Amino acid sequence: MSGSLIIAALIAAPLCYLFMRWYLRRLPKSKSWREQFDEGRNAARARSEQIAEQSRQYQEIQKAKREDRQSGQDNA
Repeated sequence: MSGSLIIAALIAAPLCYLFMRWYLRRLPKSKSWREQFDEGRNAARARSEQIAEQSRQYQEIQKAKREDRQSGQDNA
C-alpha cells in the first residue's frame, strides 16, 4: 500500500510541476510597488498639467471677453 503511494507521488510531482510552470506563465505579471507609484505620480502630474492648461484657456477667454466689452464701450 505505501509503495503504491510513493509511486503515485513520484508520478504526480513532475506533472504538478509542469502544470504550475505552464499556469504561472499565463498569469499577468504583478507590478512592483515602485512601478505602481511611478504610474500614479505620472497620472497625477498629467492631470495637474491638464487642469493648468484649462485654467490658462479660461483666463484667455475671460480676458478676450473683457477686451470686447471695453472696445464696445469705447465705440458707444
